[in-house]
Amino acid sequence: MREMRVRVTAALTLAACVAGLTAAGASTATARAIPHRSAAPNLGANVIVLSPAMGQATIQSALDAIATQQVPNQFGTQRYAILFEPGAYGSAADPLIFQVGYYTQVAGLGAEPGDVVVNGAIDVFNQCPSGGGPCDGLNNFWRSLSNLTLNVTLPQPPAPPS
Repeated sequence: MREMRVRVTAALTLAACVAGLTAAGASTATARAIPHRSAAPNLGANVIVLSPAMGQATIQSALDAIATQQVPNQFGTQRYAILFEPGAYGSAADPLIFQVGYYTQVAGLGAEPGDVVVNGAIDVFNQCPSGGGPCDGLNNFWRSLSNLTLNVTLPQPPAPPS
């Protein structure tokens, strides 16, 4: 009977400690998880956070630089996360078109996929052997795209001369 009382007491003490830590840590964890807008968190050199306020040329340049490095980087060690803040990117007149290379994650930061809209194209092309042979998509892995809406918009070819 005494052993049972010790176990129950120990369990209640542990539960009280966990509850206390959870309550005390909740406000601290929440404060760390939600940074002030004026101080952007340092997520590392390979995490790129894009905002519609950055301008189309700046965004396109950043995405092209990552694609240039990652598209042929099948066995490389570099990893990238491209995060889009809520808003619209690209337009019918100036679509945002980029490639997603190996080890690259693309995600919208909105509460729902409709909060981030990309007007353009996000491509993943097969890598075909240079010496010929079958061109298949078996090695298009280790990339992801999530939580955004893609309105496929491609540039219109110029009108024929009249």
